[in-house]
Amino acid sequence: MMFALVHLQPFLLPLFGEGSWARAALRYATAFLATTALERFVPRSASRRFVANGVAAALSSADFTTDKSQQRWFGPVYLMKVIGGHSGIPRG
Repeated sequence: MMFALVHLQPFLLPLFGEGSWARAALRYATAFLATTALERFVPRSASRRFVANGVAAALSSADFTTDKSQQRWFGPVYLMKVIGGHSGIPRG
C-alpha cells in the first residue's frame, strides 16, 4: 500500500493549471482504496494479476469517460500503473 501512497503525480497537474484539485484527489483516493482492497481481499495467487488489471481497466475507463480536461489521458495511465502494476505483483 505504501507504493500507492507515494505516487503523488495526480497533484502535479493542478499545479500547472491542468485539471482540478478535486479530480486529483479523486484519482489518488481511487488508486489507494483499490490497491488496499486488492491487498486485503484478493488472495496472493496467479489470478491476482488478472483481477488487479480488470479493476484498473474498469476504473480507468470510468475516469476517461468522465474527465473533460486536455490531460484526460493521465487518469487511465496513472490508475493502470498504480492499481494494475502494484496490486498485480505476486509477493511470496
